[in-house]
Amino acid sequence: MGAHYTGACMGMPRALGAVSARRALWIMAPLALVGAALASHGVEHTVGHDLLDGPGLSVTGLVIVLGVAFGLTSAFNVLRIPTSTIQILVFSVVGAGLAAGVGVHWSTIATLAAIWVAAPVVAAGAGYLLT
Repeated sequence: MGAHYTGACMGMPRALGAVSARRALWIMAPLALVGAALASHGVEHTVGHDLLDGPGLSVTGLVIVLGVAFGLTSAFNVLRIPTSTIQILVFSVVGAGLAAGVGVHWSTIATLAAIWVAAPVVAAGAGYLLT
């Protein structure tokens, strides 16, 4: 998760002419690799263990989650609508869990929602203070 954000991260400096495409790639490629190797375990654990009660979803439920997440992400990409794959994945897991009658850890969902709402507000505040 998050590897596709590399394009967005390197696209803006490239579009502004701050770096060449090659330099942006040289900067982002190792960072994406390091992030995937060292930082993604927390996301994996949250999605895999902290969203649903008990053993979670069956194999069929997991296939449904992947299919829905893939379908929505693909549709948003085709329509050129900005999206967050982690939000799509989390809510696909929650939706499949609700359909299967598995308990949802609503406190985890509330924490994630608070972070997702706070992030642009904090970024705007930081941007205002730094400019």
